[in-house]
Amino acid sequence: MAKKNTKAIDRAYEKWKDEIELLWHRSWFFWGFIAVAFAGYAYFFLPVNRDYQLALLFAGFGFFCSVIWTAVNRSSKYWQEYWEKQIKKLGGWGSFQESKKVCASERGLLSAKRFSPSRLMIALSYYINAAWGVILLITSWLVISGTCPDVNLMKWGSIAAMSITVIYAVWVYSESSKNYD
Repeated sequence: MAKKNTKAIDRAYEKWKDEIELLWHRSWFFWGFIAVAFAGYAYFFLPVNRDYQLALLFAGFGFFCSVIWTAVNRSSKYWQEYWEKQIKKLGGWGSFQESKKVCASERGLLSAKRFSPSRLMIALSYYINAAWGVILLITSWLVISGTCPDVNLMKWGSIAAMSITVIYAVWVYSESSKNYD
């Protein structure tokens, strides 16, 4: 009976490890599409090649890829937590769980801190979603109005975007370092 339980724990542990590895493989896949979308958008947004309609097409593609990437990240996190629960249910982790508590030294800005890489990846994908959403809205407005971007509007929009980014980064830092055990 104990041998069967050990086999089940080993299998669950392998599935958990695979899910973490797959998170990174899938992210590389989507980062490729998002990078191509951004390069295409930037190319057609430049004054030399100005074609807001094609830029809008690339912005839509980038937004769509980032939304799918977020869903994939959340799904990976779901399955990672599922296998963690299975391991715990089967009596696994044992001394590993205890050592996690001992290893946590959270003193100072440059010291080690316990973050969840998959939660940080999800936060990044939400940020990319928001960035593409803003790009999509601005480009849609430019296509509909048929005008050149207003420099003053772009300046204040950049200040607002940076402020929101700082607030979001602080929130992500505080949320991702919480202990969820």
